[in-house]
Amino acid sequence: MAIKIKPPRNLPPDMLGVFERMAKLVAGPKADSLYNALPQSRRAKLISVDVARLLAPEFRTWSGRIRHTAATGGPAGAYAHDRLIRELNNRGKRRTLLLTAGGAGSGKTSQLMQQASSADLVFDNQLRDWLRACEILRAAIANGWQTQVIYVHRPFPDVVRAVIERSQRTGRWNLLAELPAAHSEAQQTIVRLWRAFRDSVTVLAIYNAASGNAERPVGSQIKAQDLAPNGRYHYADVQALASQIEPVLKAATKDGAVCKEIARLIGRRPKNGQGHKGN
Repeated sequence: MAIKIKPPRNLPPDMLGVFERMAKLVAGPKADSLYNALPQSRRAKLISVDVARLLAPEFRTWSGRIRHTAATGGPAGAYAHDRLIRELNNRGKRRTLLLTAGGAGSGKTSQLMQQASSADLVFDNQLRDWLRACEILRAAIANGWQTQVIYVHRPFPDVVRAVIERSQRTGRWNLLAELPAAHSEAQQTIVRLWRAFRDSVTVLAIYNAASGNAERPVGSQIKAQDLAPNGRYHYADVQALASQIEPVLKAATKDGAVCKEIARLIGRRPKNGQGHKGN
């Protein structure tokens, strides 16, 4: 496999060792069989960066995820993308493809269980990168996949709270400071995809919030154009989103949703490529 992985900068020796071992593994001949054997892959029906992280034994415990989330991101992301493209080019008798979209903490997994069960192949990803997203959709169209892209929108304070609680619960974390750009990019990409591919790909947007209401229940469909600039669900500029992080983090620390150690970890500023851009 021609997998290219950008080496991280300034990782401590143990984290760098995990990165190097995993990078070698995902580029090797046993990667697919090892991935297929992971129960979370659903016999390779699900292609996911965070499932691919489990190829590193160190990532299979809570403390290992806390320590090695950053080290496993590059190899897992490279493998998941490479594996997806190969699956798209080798469709066989499979017909239906489901792609998820939306930044970390949007609730993609919880909102898409029903849709994912009926698809032949699922790629669980943020779908932030426009060029990569185009590559994926063009490969799917060229190989005859019936493709559906589902973007999950969540009010940004709910996103921050979800990421905080998941970090504490699972050990898999995201830097909160990276969330504004990630969600803004994912939203911009889904609008562009809807405009460019709507004649050949089904693009849906789903509303997800901490609690629904009569006007907009949790899990209801919204219009893709509502995510565009001036749309009712368009995220504000990244600085406006960033200003919402600290109050949510303080509240979560105060009410015990996250311990102070993890709050400090996820609340720090990105430094020297050690951030985490996974799901």
